[in-house]
Amino acid sequence: MRNDFPTLLAGFGTCAPATAEAIADCERRLQWKLPADYIKLLALTNGGEGFLGDGGYLVLWPIEELAAMNEEYEIWLYLPGFVSFGGNGGGEGYAYDIRSSQIAIVQFPFIGMEPEVVIPLASDFSGFLKRVRDNSY
Repeated sequence: MRNDFPTLLAGFGTCAPATAEAIADCERRLQWKLPADYIKLLALTNGGEGFLGDGGYLVLWPIEELAAMNEEYEIWLYLPGFVSFGGNGGGEGYAYDIRSSQIAIVQFPFIGMEPEVVIPLASDFSGFLKRVRDNSY
């Protein structure tokens, strides 16, 4: 797995890295093991907000808030089998589709969210960041 996160996050408003304890607590609360590439991202930034290059805007929730934000947005009710990790700051959310072993990253509307309207974006976090940076979704 190639880690080109530093290049993809150039100019993005990053935060301090996440702690191993916060990651473990989030996994316990979600009852789901976070993907390895997402954990690598958390080693660089625990959430953040801003534009990716000249492309799209991205809001990544801090790991300490991930479970609570999924509860607040009622992701499990409206998008069962998905775990959201942020959005575009303009009404669209991003989530992992964990309904199968082939985990995908998808986009969905926060208003009117349901599994039928999700848009697959990437199979890994680097691919997702490239799609947002390039506004190719």
